[in-house]
Amino acid sequence: MGIAILMVIVYHAACCNLPMGAFTQVANYGLIGVDIFMLFSAYGLCYSINKNKLSEFYKRRYVRVLPLYLILVCSVLIHNVLMGG
Repeated sequence: MGIAILMVIVYHAACCNLPMGAFTQVANYGLIGVDIFMLFSAYGLCYSINKNKLSEFYKRRYVRVLPLYLILVCSVLIHNVLMGG
């Protein structure tokens, strides 16, 4: 998954006209990194859901996602209040 993420980063760097040098070929195929990442993510989720009971699976996802979600929502709300938006 890390290589897939790096492929996407290199692709976006090339789109910003940053010099790529030896990474030019990687930049040309960087969009494939998204597909590779999604494939491995789906595999990981399937493995996780088969390893645990369904209720345990959702409990773990909830605990993993909710804190970051709340932090981001609060950050955006604070930003909008301070900026008058």
